[in-house]
Amino acid sequence: MLPQTYTLPMQDEESFEQSHAVHWVDSPPVQVSSMGLLTQHKGARLIQPAPNANSTNSPGPRNMAEGRRCSESSTGERDHKVEMPTTSSPRCSQNGHATKNDATSGVRCSHGYESLVRWRREGKSYKNIKELGGFTEAESTLRGKFRTLTKSKKERPRRPEWTQRDIHLLNEAVAVLTGHLSSLRCTGKSSKIPWKKVAEYIAERGGYRFGNATCKKKWPLSGLVESKYNAAKSSDSLVFSSTELTELHLSGISFQLRYCPALANKPQRESAKPSKVPVKKPDPFDNPPEDLLIGEIPNKQPTHVLVLNKYPVIPQHFILATKINKQQTHLLEQDDLEATYACLMAWESEHGAGREKRLFAFFNSGEHSGASQAHRHIQFLPVEQMAKQHHNREPLIDEVLKSGVPAKSGSEELRALPKVPFTHFAAPIPVSPKPSHLFKLYTDLYEAAASAVRSYIGSHPGDLELHSEEGGAAPISYNLALTTAGMMICPRKKEGDLLRRDDGGEVGSVALNGTILAGTLMVKDEGEWELLKNDNGKLKELLRAVGVPQEYTTIDSIKL
Repeated sequence: MLPQTYTLPMQDEESFEQSHAVHWVDSPPVQVSSMGLLTQHKGARLIQPAPNANSTNSPGPRNMAEGRRCSESSTGERDHKVEMPTTSSPRCSQNGHATKNDATSGVRCSHGYESLVRWRREGKSYKNIKELGGFTEAESTLRGKFRTLTKSKKERPRRPEWTQRDIHLLNEAVAVLTGHLSSLRCTGKSSKIPWKKVAEYIAERGGYRFGNATCKKKWPLSGLVESKYNAAKSSDSLVFSSTELTELHLSGISFQLRYCPALANKPQRESAKPSKVPVKKPDPFDNPPEDLLIGEIPNKQPTHVLVLNKYPVIPQHFILATKINKQQTHLLEQDDLEATYACLMAWESEHGAGREKRLFAFFNSGEHSGASQAHRHIQFLPVEQMAKQHHNREPLIDEVLKSGVPAKSGSEELRALPKVPFTHFAAPIPVSPKPSHLFKLYTDLYEAAASAVRSYIGSHPGDLELHSEEGGAAPISYNLALTTAGMMICPRKKEGDLLRRDDGGEVGSVALNGTILAGTLMVKDEGEWELLKNDNGKLKELLRAVGVPQEYTTIDSIKL
């Protein structure tokens, strides 16, 4: 089990902070654990029980009323611990207040709390009720008592699930309530929205009736991404391009071909005029827009951000990027793999063991890999969205892990499928792997890929060269794929290749990225679509051209 728990920042109980640090506020705070549980925390506070009759000091835990106790860590983060009550509600004296002798009697009564119920229904605050009635309990304890006396057990769930309506109303409430604060943002001031107002807005429009101070609800990663994606699509903050889809079969292996003509019409940047001053390419992961930002992980000293892809062709395509601008051409680090696996587990664990709800993660590195951004990032695609028209289809990595044979002398973990036209290596991931084990698997795969590239260069001098390692860059281009079940890598020698008809006529150039490890490729031109759709031989030629040919995989006991 991964020891690190990934948690998005928790908001103050009375307000949502509308500052740069919480620009993702239109999505509730989220906790992502390595086991896939994402929990939204809203305003947990220190709940004190009624003081002991013989002391004015705070009581010990044996007198703790139902609630939560929060402690401040050395870093200022709140650690939440559920304190189970050791007694039932205290017996009430004639004036309605708990007595010392009755505090542990375990007998419930409502005598004396009638005024609490009456005054609360009249609209009085808990602070006023406490003063008027002479109650010694904390306001939060009175709030809990009011719920107990006025609602059945079924009406006061402790861990309700977020519904899509709740999510929509939360987004809407924040947008409406912050509308008049835009001028404050311009001055750099930090504006706040009372959580009470947000809760009232949601309840008045048919959503869940939240308490004013405390709520705790499960918040699945998939629900968070879906909500953010739908909102961004509705506001045109992202541009979704639909595709035509067909399934191809090559030596018994399924490949998915997508045709997206809209990408061919996408405006291209004008060629810059010669200049002595280099033009810096915009970095989409440096301070990403609020509409696309999902959150930052982990909560303590965030290292990564989760961001929606601005130009998806598959719904809910999102990205994990390093918070600091690290290079895409450098080797991944252990925390990159740890964060990636935590997201994979979160998505899958929320939906049980079924394969219909999984993520496919991929990483493009090097000039021949199909990478489009220099800032280090790993991409995620929901498997169910990729296979929407082919319900039983599994990513290529699944087939290699299931049917692959030993792919490297001296290694029992690395596997390959001889039927795949390009060199590749895959390794299974054990249940609950340690971060160090994930990193070891990755480096083993990388070394196998680099060895295959060097072997190819040795027999094809002039056809391919190693990249410069200046600044720590990796000497090869490659694609990496991850699921909760395993990792897979393929070295690359070209980003794409020119398709030709049998008569030698040019049709168009097709570029491929890490989605080939899911068995998916995409074209923008109708001629390319028709040629690949109707001639599997052209697909095989394309795959061999962009990757290192399969004969440079060292496969034991296999005749290629």
